[in-house]
Amino acid sequence: MTTQRQAILDTIDRHREKAIEFLQKMVAIPSVTGDEAAIQAFVAEYMTGIGLAVDMWET
Repeated sequence: MTTQRQAILDTIDRHREKAIEFLQKMVAIPSVTGDEAAIQAFVAEYMTGIGLAVDMWET
């Protein structure tokens, strides 16, 4: 296994609980067709919080 691949897998392992918690929050937000605003806002807030630029629009 390459060093880079192992580093990625190690990072995933270290953040496993955080990822599970994030996904649990995501699936708890109702997001049926026509009512996606809450999940969109949740993901946008997270992405903005990690330094990404976010564009939002109505579906």
